[in-house]
Amino acid sequence: MADKNLIQKAIKSFDHLTKSQKSVLNVIIEFEKNGVANIAVDSIADLSKVSKTIIYKNFIKMEALGLITREKVPNEQVGYIRVNYSAFKPIVDFYIKKKDFCLK
Repeated sequence: MADKNLIQKAIKSFDHLTKSQKSVLNVIIEFEKNGVANIAVDSIADLSKVSKTIIYKNFIKMEALGLITREKVPNEQVGYIRVNYSAFKPIVDFYIKKKDFCLK
C-alpha cells in the first residue's frame, strides 16, 4: 500500500503541477481505496474548491502524466478514477530530495 500522507505532501510541494491540479489530486488520493477513487466530480469540486470545467481539464493532464485513468461505468453518471501509484514515484523522489537538500 502506498503512503498516502507522503504522496499528498509530495504533491503539495511539486512545482510542475498547478494549484488546482494539486488540490484535485489530493482529494482523489484521500478518497482512494484499493487503487480506485469512487468519487463524483461534483464532490471533488466541493472539496477542492475547483470548478468542474477545470477538474475535467486537470483530468486530461493527469491522465497524460499517467497519474490516473478514468473508467466510465455503462449507464451510470459516476465512473471510477484509478490511481497509478507507480507514476507518483518521481514526484515523491523529488519531494524527498528537496526536503533533504533544505536540511543541509
